Amino acid sequence: MRFIFNIFYSLLTEGITLMALLKTSAKTHPQRCALVAEGVRLNYTEMYRKAENLAMFLSSEYNISKGKNVAMLCRNHEWSTLLLFALSRLGVNVMLLNTDVCIRQITDILSVGTTDFLFFDEEYSDRLVAEHSTSTTFVSVEHLAELIKVSVSAKCSLPYIFRGGNITIFTGGSSGNYKAVTRQSRIFQFLPPLFALLRNIRIYKYQSVLVVLPYYHGFGFASLIVSAFLGKKICLMRHFHAEEVVKLIHDETVEALPVVPAMLSRMMLVPDASEQLRSIKCIICGGDILEKTLVDKVRETIGNVLFNLYGTSEVGFFMLASPSALNSDNEITLGKPILGVRCRVQNINAEGIGTLCMKPLLGGIWKNTGDLVWRNVEGYYFYRGRSDNMVVCGGENVYPEHLQRVLNEHTEIADSLVYPVDDVSFGKVLHAQVELKHTSAITEEEILSWLRTRVSRAEMPHKILIGDISLLSTGKRILKS
Repeated sequence: MRFIFNIFYSLLTEGITLMALLKTSAKTHPQRCALVAEGVRLNYTEMYRKAENLAMFLSSEYNISKGKNVAMLCRNHEWSTLLLFALSRLGVNVMLLNTDVCIRQITDILSVGTTDFLFFDEEYSDRLVAEHSTSTTFVSVEHLAELIKVSVSAKCSLPYIFRGGNITIFTGGSSGNYKAVTRQSRIFQFLPPLFALLRNIRIYKYQSVLVVLPYYHGFGFASLIVSAFLGKKICLMRHFHAEEVVKLIHDETVEALPVVPAMLSRMMLVPDASEQLRSIKCIICGGDILEKTLVDKVRETIGNVLFNLYGTSEVGFFMLASPSALNSDNEITLGKPILGVRCRVQNINAEGIGTLCMKPLLGGIWKNTGDLVWRNVEGYYFYRGRSDNMVVCGGENVYPEHLQRVLNEHTEIADSLVYPVDDVSFGKVLHAQVELKHTSAITEEEILSWLRTRVSRAEMPHKILIGDISLLSTGKRILKS
């Protein structure tokens, strides 16, 4: 009852903003550890007060107010987290820039002329030049933190905000073409995924969460908001390094881990991972397709703790598979639609494969995800590939994702990336880059020989390069130059 009262009181005083969620936890769990980041530890009272003071400072010193447009070029740390709550409380529209963007892409975004402020980590200052925009004020987060420490400004009254501004993230980082996706501050759009986290995953049982995915990844941002609302200890890391992630999980006794498959795969390769990850009780995997070999490895290393979330950047996650569902078939399922969502498969071909569409039960329209799936008699959905990734090779339709999944089943391959290449004879053919496990010395010829009995002739890669595969900050695979 106290928690419900605190929710309504916080919404009444802070509006429908992220700050209201933080205030709810500050009033419900005032002394509980809220944030652990780079040696800083804050309880919920301290975190709320710092966010509130930051909002006052931004309002009085920078005249940031409702309707302003603010961009952030930041990784996960104390001050970027406080900024998210403070800016929402001021009613501004926030644009979360992917830190993998280059100077040209930032120039294109700011050249529109509608960004009033850009807050950035100093490590990215080389991507910001005066020519970007004459109307945008640049402020480094480190400089902002120092200004607040020495500020003697009196506290001001924050204006009442009925609803926070929009949050915009950018998708498509692996292709280099970033697409803006805007989330509005509406309570009802968050209810189905929140209920799924509570009802199916029982996220309320876990005391600590590690948010290693950056906030500009929709999954990372959602992990922060849900964790703050439920009063969890939130551990942060600026950059993903598998060994450091595993160590932090051990040191802070982290129980819940939202992560993408490529990151999880690298964590499983860390020596003594099974010992270091003993505190983990729940791994929530999303943002990419899970593979059977990784599911089996997690179960052997940690236990039956892996959940699979499926969704899109535009609408968030709307399908879930439990650990038991992931273990019940040779092929990994996307799961079933969560409560409050309808799904259907349209344009089904002779093999039962079609395009997946979804629609919220409470209003909304049918949205085409662009993913090709099939559904079994029990109502579970299975992924086949992206409709826009289909490659016509010598008249045959092939999907790079299928070959990639097969390659990753090889016991000596740590990771792979498959991509189409123009070919004079066949139109398009598939090439692959594979990253071998440290102890492996397998050759391209041996991999090709192993593949011949597992994929069709059209799917066979015409070339396999052996070398490291890099990860973007969001966990997307890219070729290492």
